[in-house]
Amino acid sequence: MSHRNTNSLVCKRWLSLQGLVRSLKLLDWGFLQSDAQAFQAHLLPPKVIDRGLQELANGCPNLRKVALVGATELGLLSLAEECSTLQDLELHKCNDNVLRGIAAYENLQLFN
Repeated sequence: MSHRNTNSLVCKRWLSLQGLVRSLKLLDWGFLQSDAQAFQAHLLPPKVIDRGLQELANGCPNLRKVALVGATELGLLSLAEECSTLQDLELHKCNDNVLRGIAAYENLQLFN
């Protein structure tokens, strides 16, 4: 994220690519919590996941598909607010309260 603006100054092609990330597989959550290694065998706390979703939404507003594990309604709402083009949402290990956040997705076509 910190290099995004400077990278877009390299050439017009890089400038046009800025913000076009549509899919992303995040395997290392270490940037969210310094003790993330302790959580490798377990789910991260919901507040940490929600903070990560907010950062992801701010950095990649053009996401089209997201699969989440352990998110809360607040995390879903922050993602919906920034990622208006999201079309495919897959949720795992969530409770019924999370389902209220789904109404905020305007372009959602697939939900699992």
